[in-house]
Amino acid sequence: MKNKLTKYILYSIVIFCCLANFALAEQSDALPNLVADIYKGIIYSAGTIASISFVVGAIGFLISGGNTGLASSSKERMFGSILGLVILICSHLIMSQINPKLTSLGLDVPVAENIDISNNDPLSRPGVYFYAGFGCDNTKEDPLYAISSISGNSLSLKRSVKIINNENQNIFYGVIVHEQAELSDGGLCTIPKIDESCEAIGLDFPASADVFKINKNYKTSGTKVSFFSEPFGLSKEAHAGFYEVPRENIIYPNLKIQADQMIYNYTGTGRPTQYTNQYKTFQDRPGSIRMFGDYFVAMYGLAGARGVIDNNYCMSFNHFDSKNPPNNLFAQPFSTYANGHIKIGDVYIFPIKQ
Repeated sequence: MKNKLTKYILYSIVIFCCLANFALAEQSDALPNLVADIYKGIIYSAGTIASISFVVGAIGFLISGGNTGLASSSKERMFGSILGLVILICSHLIMSQINPKLTSLGLDVPVAENIDISNNDPLSRPGVYFYAGFGCDNTKEDPLYAISSISGNSLSLKRSVKIINNENQNIFYGVIVHEQAELSDGGLCTIPKIDESCEAIGLDFPASADVFKINKNYKTSGTKVSFFSEPFGLSKEAHAGFYEVPRENIIYPNLKIQADQMIYNYTGTGRPTQYTNQYKTFQDRPGSIRMFGDYFVAMYGLAGARGVIDNNYCMSFNHFDSKNPPNNLFAQPFSTYANGHIKIGDVYIFPIKQ
């Protein structure tokens, strides 16, 4: 019984691995969902069989009395059941480290996926499409499709991008491509793209992309976005100057402001005149930012070291819940990049929705 149970579990794991890897290469929902059901069936049935086998062995051992043969076979059955469960758990843990999608009970289809558009598919799905060829040419390989922010090697060889919207359903996308893999880091990036034309990415090593859905009904995104002269500017202890952008100003598709026009209000902060004269605008001292609602903010550099224009350096921020602290910029690359010589130029604020 021990050998049969162990072989059953091992064979099931091997079959599942083959099916799962094949399913993850598919782009439709049907096969991944089928494999998810098969996986759950294997896990549940193997666990159930092992548990029942252990109970039967335990009962046999308890009633064996002086029957050494029954006691021996019962102990062997119990040991086999425990061994089978251990193998099942260990294999699950090992596969989850290799590829979590193999052991996901949901096996969701990836948000970013290569899709085949060769068979009369006119790019009908709203979203952002990344192409390996220039001019959104899909002859090299199928485009990468995304409806939320992505990062990883899948972007590294992409050279052009196109957005597909759906005006009837009020679905409008925007995208910024970065050379930094971590979207929270500052680095070289593209200007926000919101139109449906094909456009060259223009980065040597694209590593991640902010993909966001713009809210045409912009007043429902939130109440305001606030900018502060100090980290954690919302707290009273910061005594920070503030610049607030109300939701009425954050119109569709976006609001674009120059950082040197974002003049701080120091009313009630207690800051001395020397401080307020030195740090008059958000460009002078970018301390922190707070989004009261669903907003996406992108900030672009004005000038790099030695006065070289560097408007392709940016940092981006997604919306934060009102309970979370503001995004702090003072210790971020905008203050340290190029030995502190870079300044914020343009600030984009997008009203977004989930």
